[in-house]
Amino acid sequence: MTTLATRRFTAADQARFAELSGDTNLIHLDALGARRELYGRRILHGLHGTLVAVEALFASDPSGTPRRLTHCRARFLAPVFLREPVAITLGHRGETEARLEVRRDDQVLYEIDVGWATGAPEPGVTVPAMRPPDGRPSAVRELASLCGLRLELPLELDDAAFRRDFPTLARATSASQRSAMLAVTRLVGMESPGAQSLLSSFDLAPATEGPPLALRCVVTAADARFSLVRMDVTGGGIAGKVEAFWRPRPVPQPTFADLATLVPPNAFAGTRALVVGGSRGLGEVAAKAVAAGGGDVVLTYRRLRDEARRVAREIRAGGGRARVLGWDALAPAPAAAALARRAWAPTHLLYFATARMHPRKPGGYSAAAFHRLARLYVDGLVDTVRACRGLGGGPLVLFVPSAALVAQPPRGSAELAAAKLAGEMAARALAQQDRAIRLVMPRLPRLATDQSQSLVIAAAEPTTSLVPHLLALAAPPAGAVP
Repeated sequence: MTTLATRRFTAADQARFAELSGDTNLIHLDALGARRELYGRRILHGLHGTLVAVEALFASDPSGTPRRLTHCRARFLAPVFLREPVAITLGHRGETEARLEVRRDDQVLYEIDVGWATGAPEPGVTVPAMRPPDGRPSAVRELASLCGLRLELPLELDDAAFRRDFPTLARATSASQRSAMLAVTRLVGMESPGAQSLLSSFDLAPATEGPPLALRCVVTAADARFSLVRMDVTGGGIAGKVEAFWRPRPVPQPTFADLATLVPPNAFAGTRALVVGGSRGLGEVAAKAVAAGGGDVVLTYRRLRDEARRVAREIRAGGGRARVLGWDALAPAPAAAALARRAWAPTHLLYFATARMHPRKPGGYSAAAFHRLARLYVDGLVDTVRACRGLGGGPLVLFVPSAALVAQPPRGSAELAAAKLAGEMAARALAQQDRAIRLVMPRLPRLATDQSQSLVIAAAEPTTSLVPHLLALAAPPAGAVP
């Protein structure tokens, strides 16, 4: 295996490709909106990563021999995230074909098969210049409505920008083929499936059928079992098949008003609750519930302050008390010092810090993944508890939600289950060492949050199922000073 190139894709790279392709789907561009989508952050356009990989392959040949692209097949096994290093590797190379992989550490993210022939491509037709983005959002379509859908996307191209970013690939394709390839990502991200799309694979080759200046698409299947949409495409000098997932919509969180109907108004009176990871998911639900019960809440964030501020504003608008605080569980001292300056010490610590999950194929075991997860669920928990205990010696209620999956991990969850189990052991050790800590550590079932979404719909309980566990914390620990 030979490494052809390494990359860290940036938000600027992403914006430039969105302008080149016309695929402005928010999962690629909107940092805040992507937090509530399937992967919790922005992901690279699959076609962008593919073109970068093919460019690296063609650029690695110093001979300068003219070539034309004869096929390009790509399978997207897991997403590429912004700012994370990936490697483009050459798994096999023959005289006229090659297998490429895009990797993160030992995980294969993309598999790409490329073929070529000697000789320059036919010049093809002149393609109209790319129009400025019109700000139109992605189409919102239901999965059941997609089968049989027919679309035709006009081709357009900023050829100077394409040649700047992919110079050797540009010499191996005609202008219409370049614009048609870019239209594939625009088709998926903007039209079919549209707003809720995720490119799964494509298999494209030069062809003469179809309109010369449009990409024609027919949706041949919409498989509800796997949320998978299959399409045939022709036009612009290419033809082939495209598959895309219809990804689930973001899970709506219960509002402060919703939770106020489930929590007695004075259930948490006198409680000062530090909710680590309170800007989204179960942490957001917990912050709202405690505030609805009269508690004074400090909810923390690590990256996206605006998300935490939105939650705090909702709580305050409903009559609750909430502030936000940047908190890194693996380095909590600066944030703890900020609380000390305010003379604010928690009576309750709710630890909802959640590690980013890197999607991968089920089976096997990754020691690196376990250690990354354990740093947050063990080291982060211990460091956070110690930082809180340093703020005052009073009693502390420690809420550490674990997961039912530790007893019987689903396929692909061994590392998460092991890290969660290690976190349970660390929490028990903390409570044994410090008798002023009262530990509450339920093993929760799968609850329906944006953090538990998957492409295949799985049964999950509503997040309001968390409320009875929170009410077990309602009585302040003996000796607490309000």
